[in-house]
Amino acid sequence: MILFTTLAHPIVSAWVGPGYASAAGVLIALASVIGMESLIAASWEVLEGMGKAKLLALIAAVEAAVNLSSSLVLGHAVGLVGVALGTVVAVAVVKFPAALIFGSRGVGVPLRMLIRRSLVPNLLPAACMVTVVLGGRTLLPENRLPGLLLIAVAGILAYLLAYWRTGATPAERERFHSIWMRRSTSGT
Repeated sequence: MILFTTLAHPIVSAWVGPGYASAAGVLIALASVIGMESLIAASWEVLEGMGKAKLLALIAAVEAAVNLSSSLVLGHAVGLVGVALGTVVAVAVVKFPAALIFGSRGVGVPLRMLIRRSLVPNLLPAACMVTVVLGGRTLLPENRLPGLLLIAVAGILAYLLAYWRTGATPAERERFHSIWMRRSTSGT
């Protein structure tokens, strides 16, 4: 999500040409939706597994109503990007908070703890990734696919390194270490 939002204009230009640069706003909006959805996917799955179909249907219905109304308003005001922004509004205002609140209640984890343990550890790595990607955009020709790929790889590596140093739990580090050791010994 971070790559598509920070590199939207050069991605669209490299992919379909500079004449379609206005589509970058739609890419940014929809990538933001995917990012929010990925953050709440586990909570949503927990609620499904608990058989909370009526609650999920209610959340989805409210989200759809907010999406339709905000897409109509923003679509008239801004155009196609406004329609995509309507989806951002609906997910940000309805689905995201509802999934976090009801998901945390469903498993008996306080909401603050859920946020502190699942979202907060990713903030610094995300900021590092954005910094590297934006810095890379100033250094490399961004309308060429090889330059974009290099920027993307550098951003991903920055995220992983920062997460390893600041956000990874000891259990995550041990799991990675055991996988790495297993692969390195099986290859020799």
